[in-house]
Amino acid sequence: MSNTWMERKALREQAQDLIGKAQGILENAHKVEKREALTPEENEKFEALHKDAESKIELARQMEKLLEAERSIEERIGREPIETPEPQAQPDERAFERFLRTGERRTLTKGTSNEGAEFVPQAFYDSYVHYLRELDTLLEAGAEEITTNNGQDLPIPTFDDTANTGELMHPEGSEVTDDDDDPATDSVILGAYAFSSKVVRLSVLLTQDSGYPIEQALSRALAERLADVQNHYFTLGTGTNQPQGVVGASSLGKTGSSTTAITYAEILDLIHSCPRQYRSNAKLMFSDATFLAIKKLVDGSGNPLWNAGNIAAGVAGTIDGFPYVINSKMADMEASAKSILFGDFSYYKIRRVNGAELLRFDDSAFMKKLQVGYMMWVRASSANTNSNAIKHFANGSGS
Repeated sequence: MSNTWMERKALREQAQDLIGKAQGILENAHKVEKREALTPEENEKFEALHKDAESKIELARQMEKLLEAERSIEERIGREPIETPEPQAQPDERAFERFLRTGERRTLTKGTSNEGAEFVPQAFYDSYVHYLRELDTLLEAGAEEITTNNGQDLPIPTFDDTANTGELMHPEGSEVTDDDDDPATDSVILGAYAFSSKVVRLSVLLTQDSGYPIEQALSRALAERLADVQNHYFTLGTGTNQPQGVVGASSLGKTGSSTTAITYAEILDLIHSCPRQYRSNAKLMFSDATFLAIKKLVDGSGNPLWNAGNIAAGVAGTIDGFPYVINSKMADMEASAKSILFGDFSYYKIRRVNGAELLRFDDSAFMKKLQVGYMMWVRASSANTNSNAIKHFANGSGS
């Protein structure tokens, strides 16, 4: 077992210990001293412990990513034996790598892009998608991903039957009642909006180093940018000339009494505003600042509402028994903000068009800085198919 593995395990165990100390502060205040709120000193210590724990968890994650990158580089330059032979690169993939490093273009054939751009080969696109899915907050929450081969409008049926029920069958020969209780059906149209990574700059020296994994580095950098911009619109989009964001497509579950806080009772009200059939697969979603506020809440017995799970073993935490997702695009708690979502996110659909196009820039504006620029664009969209399945908490207006 490597020292690095032990270091990561130790970091996660230290984080778990710090979280336990923070929850001890909560329990002492609410259970032992019967106070409703932390003192300023307790609050400062509580937040410091959680900040320290989060930094250790993030460091462990970064170490894992670094190990993965180092292994990839070592395998490519032969410093580490490869247990199984890597598959032979296809001509298109070799040509694409030459394009990334030198700008050399393929002979124009069917399927080749316009001048100055290249359609990315499937292996590169698959690598980009792999990183994108690691970073996509809505997919983490359980949104359904639909991939198509073209950008034509895609109608998705909506279905809501929560207002209807069945009936007890009558004796044989009796007439069955038909009250025309048809489910509410409609459809939403998923278009295909273009998203750009903007220009990612790399040193010319790196592009000339055959040992530098340029495709892996680029696919990661492009995925981070494209995941961020798509997450913004998948969360907050208006649905007019842009994707329909999950926040705007949700329905009101609970309005809070405070502009900047939430109570345990209000979280319960939000959870129970969602019909029971959608709660079995439900998650909470909120910003990191809101997460910190929720960490300070306790239930009616004085127990912390947040359960950290088992960080070292990779067991996810819960809030009142429900999984949660932190989304940096969600609004922090402020007047009238829709700051928390709860529900079954599988009713939220993300549509992606397979394939991508990459532009390479090596004109004088870049070369005078010994840089090469790359920009990728993809097409995607999103929409909610059942507003009853996802509810939001809105902070009070303060009026």
